[in-house]
Amino acid sequence: MEKRTLLTFMLAASLAATALSNGRAENAPSLAPGAKSAPPPAGSLDWPQWRGPNRDGVAPASPKLPDQWPSGGPALLWRNQTIGSGADGGSGSPVIADGKVYIYANMTICQPGKKLVTAEVLADWGWTPDMPPDLAKKIEEARLAPKRKTLKTPVEIEAYAKEFAASLDPKDGAKYGALIKSRFARDPGFFTLDELGRLATLRDKDFKTVTEFMDQVEKLASMHHRYGGCGEALDAAIRQVFTLSDVFVCLDAATGKELWRKELPAEGLASSPQWARWGASGTPAVAGGRLIVQGSVALYGLSAKDGALVWKTKTTYSNASPLVAGRVVLAGAEPRQGDKVEGRIGGALSAYDLETGKPLWRAKAGNSGWGGSVAPWTGGGKNAVFTMGGGLFCVDADNGNLLADTNKGEGVDCWATPAVAGDIVVSRSENVTKAYKIALPKMEKLWESKNRGGDFESASPLIYQGAVYVADHGSLRCLDLKTGEQKWMAPNNVNPESSTPLVVDGKLITNVGSNHAKTNETVMLRATPEKCEVLGRITHPAAVCTSPAVAGGRLYVRLSDGVACYDLTAK
Repeated sequence: MEKRTLLTFMLAASLAATALSNGRAENAPSLAPGAKSAPPPAGSLDWPQWRGPNRDGVAPASPKLPDQWPSGGPALLWRNQTIGSGADGGSGSPVIADGKVYIYANMTICQPGKKLVTAEVLADWGWTPDMPPDLAKKIEEARLAPKRKTLKTPVEIEAYAKEFAASLDPKDGAKYGALIKSRFARDPGFFTLDELGRLATLRDKDFKTVTEFMDQVEKLASMHHRYGGCGEALDAAIRQVFTLSDVFVCLDAATGKELWRKELPAEGLASSPQWARWGASGTPAVAGGRLIVQGSVALYGLSAKDGALVWKTKTTYSNASPLVAGRVVLAGAEPRQGDKVEGRIGGALSAYDLETGKPLWRAKAGNSGWGGSVAPWTGGGKNAVFTMGGGLFCVDADNGNLLADTNKGEGVDCWATPAVAGDIVVSRSENVTKAYKIALPKMEKLWESKNRGGDFESASPLIYQGAVYVADHGSLRCLDLKTGEQKWMAPNNVNPESSTPLVVDGKLITNVGSNHAKTNETVMLRATPEKCEVLGRITHPAAVCTSPAVAGGRLYVRLSDGVACYDLTAK
């Protein structure tokens, strides 16, 4: 790798992107009444990767924007409703380059004729329609008894089930013995028999999407932060009916018209609840005529012009978003030799050749966890990147050597990307936000601030004009960059779940609401530590675990069923 700054690499790669074709698609978007479909202003900087052109969440150039949005939000230019998200497509964010919008979706596709909830599935969960209520009560009491909770091995649990069945009327013991065995094998936190009775109303029904199915499940049984094997049981049913594909979509930025779509099967993806129900969620990068995407089973290099597959390198599963630095792709997933994607999510930071996808090196430390992406930094004669995953790591971008690390054991499952400004790096883990002064081979802690949410499903911090903005799984806070002092906390109706904010023309924009809600919002605030000032709202089905993008005075938001584009310049 040549000795230039990573920023130079990133900008050079962005500017080298080739012009793209005007492809065709039958799925036309809905243009807003009276909306003009003119392209964004010529010469405006694109948003070609995760966190924007400089990978810091700040738009370096923009037309002057109004200080307030109208009561109904900015003018809607178009809305494309052909791309699922969340359980039906993951939570990757849109990127914009050369007048095109690119989206990666880890889509679930229903197999015709297959049913999610069947008599066999219900029996495996420990339910049958003809069980007498008094017997059902006895089974549940025994399943939740203190003795059952002390049993650890399958052999012990099976023996306990046989002992209980033998204590029943012989006819009941013989008829329901297998069901009792299955029921006793379930964790005490598993669905109650009452819940299973309600879930049985879904038997043999058709569901077109995972979201449609899960919406019905959540009406019948509490699923919010539900453990006890419920997620694994639902996943097993889902994987019998739905297959996963890595899907890449290109839209015209001016009209939302679909120009091309490429679908590749997610071959070898092992069963896991987060993979089947949340979807891989990397954000693409556009550089040098390539669309680079970390998918669910591989790192892909496609033609940005028409979606043709140039190369595919099998990797571990990861939600991390790649960084293109010159002729090198840095990804939070390591090369994979076997046919199946198994084991822990994420992988060591690895480098790949932009033109061929050939692996170049694998970092000596760190793991991307749930989706920790890298942030670039240049200093002390080094091109480096910072990444979270079992600690905060500074890695030499030229060879993968570890330059510095701290907080080992923190952020193992963290989604956040570190934020870097000058010689300060800010990290966000499950429970705390910390700032360090970069003084290789050390990182000197400046301050720490306890997070309100305490959840790994959290946004990346953003640094802007001496302040740090931290979305905290239900809250948005502004901290002083030098001291960590909290300057303000946004009101409860500004409640990001996992959306990372951006700043454009001194305004902070982020998605807020709940992943479980049908309608959410995108809000604009003034990006200042002086006070929290909300400047406007858009009410729409924003995919709240994604982050918005801006280019040429336009706002692009991924929705639960597609993408919407708004004109931020209109007064």
